[in-house]
Amino acid sequence: MYGGYYVDWASLSLEDVEKVELIRGMTPAKYGNTLGGVVNITTDEGDATPRTSVRVGGGSLATWDLQASQSGPLGPISYSLSAGHYETDGYLRNAFADRDMVSAKLSFSLPMDVKLSTSLRYSENEAGMVVYNMPDAWDYDPSTPNSLGSQLGGPYVAFRQSQTGILDWGDGSYWKDQRLNFDIGLSRESETFDFSLQAYLMDQDREEYFYAIDDPTHLVLRRDSEPEKNNWGWQGDFRNRLGKDATHVLEYGLSGQYLGYGGMTVEMADPDYFRQMPTDSPSKSDPIIELHGVFVQDRWDVTDAIQVSAGVRVDRYKADGPEANAIVVEETRPAPRLSCAVTPWEGGRAVLSVGQAYRFPTNPEYYWWYSGYQPSARKDLTSEKADQYELELTQRLTEKLSVLVRGYHYEVDDYIRTIFGYRPSRVVYNIDQVDFTGVELEASYAFTPTLNVSANFTHQRTKKHGDVLDNSTVLADDLPELPDNKANLMLAYGHDKGLKAEIKVGYVDRRWSTQGDLTSVGGSYLAEMDGYFDVDARISYPLYQGQADREVRVELAADNLLDEDIVEEYGYPMPGTTVMASVRAVF
Repeated sequence: MYGGYYVDWASLSLEDVEKVELIRGMTPAKYGNTLGGVVNITTDEGDATPRTSVRVGGGSLATWDLQASQSGPLGPISYSLSAGHYETDGYLRNAFADRDMVSAKLSFSLPMDVKLSTSLRYSENEAGMVVYNMPDAWDYDPSTPNSLGSQLGGPYVAFRQSQTGILDWGDGSYWKDQRLNFDIGLSRESETFDFSLQAYLMDQDREEYFYAIDDPTHLVLRRDSEPEKNNWGWQGDFRNRLGKDATHVLEYGLSGQYLGYGGMTVEMADPDYFRQMPTDSPSKSDPIIELHGVFVQDRWDVTDAIQVSAGVRVDRYKADGPEANAIVVEETRPAPRLSCAVTPWEGGRAVLSVGQAYRFPTNPEYYWWYSGYQPSARKDLTSEKADQYELELTQRLTEKLSVLVRGYHYEVDDYIRTIFGYRPSRVVYNIDQVDFTGVELEASYAFTPTLNVSANFTHQRTKKHGDVLDNSTVLADDLPELPDNKANLMLAYGHDKGLKAEIKVGYVDRRWSTQGDLTSVGGSYLAEMDGYFDVDARISYPLYQGQADREVRVELAADNLLDEDIVEEYGYPMPGTTVMASVRAVF
């Protein structure tokens, strides 16, 4: 809450990651509260072999990245420890960052092949608030890129107008985040029965410091907030393998999430700088969002060539905020899913999937629905419901060449849309329906065991029906912020005992951002963001190699080799060519 990041990926060190699982498109019933795609990250638990890793890197924009980890056994206990520090001056004006992270994970071997695991992660992040730096700014700095400003957090602070311009926040303004994540779980794997029980806790505190744009030594606002306060959850997943040769795999489980945020306290504010004085926000001890789910799914190997998967998930969602104007949203949603996979010949596979899925409003979406601008014809906030249809065909043409074609069509009722920078305030609302129709093409070819090329292309079109904000101004009948076409091409060379290198070429089609005042006819417009090519390269070489994976390896990475003008978010250009060099030692 109060702005920021839904997921703070920066707090997760790569030294912690054991594997990353990507599930695209329609997901099994096990996964809820998503319309498509899951990223499942498994962290390192350590094993029977002690291992230490140290990585030191530096590069463009005064960037430094230091990471270290240690894992190994202590009798029946496996452990994994890691720490990291990252700092950069950033590309945009006042966009500096300074992060520190520590984590620990312990795993205990118990009788009957049961494992007890617990982990703790703490991070501190200082980030500069990007200062508005366009030619019409009275303190315009031509030595830094043109960009809009960003307070990072929220609620947004309204600075007053002076004779020289808006008395905005200036250089040196920043926020400081402290995040704590803790989890504990029991798990067991066997030939016929697996289970996983887990409970977790998330907590976040933030301090914000606003310095005057006309005097960077003058603190004009200091406030504290709790974007995540005692957020916690639990889940239990179970799996049975039934029948001869485990022809049925039955999975079932249940989960609960309890999400909330604390209050905001204004510690000091200079009234000479604000059009409206910042105020405190109320706190609530009980969770603001409660989400409970239960699922069951079965994967049935009908024959060696036919596999059927069927499942259903039921989620119950409730949101009840502490503000006086808060609304109550309470829903129970069942979501059935069915897929059939056929392997008609060697190397070929076809999968047809149909189902329903729901995505419920997040804490920020729920809060800003009643705290932001409220169009008169807007319906009550509700969850997104998607009817999903997918067909995927894969074929291994030769031992070296494989291709994939996937088509999909999603009809999403009550699509939740957030428009930032909307005047007079950001707005959250449901569009009656948005259709997503697309095709994905993938191919990979292995020239040799160490050299391969892969490519993918996605074409997607969207179609809106019943957008309440189009009653006054019809800008587009699609979602203009999404590109129609995206493509990637990667050439990779890798030898465990030698040189590793890859070059990636990415393309993103043009997009548009809604700007201006949508509350008045002719008051808004679509600002175009050009399509772009992005060429990145990575290369590494071992300076020393010992037994197993012990080595000292030098690494070099370069992003945006073509020095393209890249804009991923309107008003905030990305840097040109940047380079990072590092040395990584594993012993």
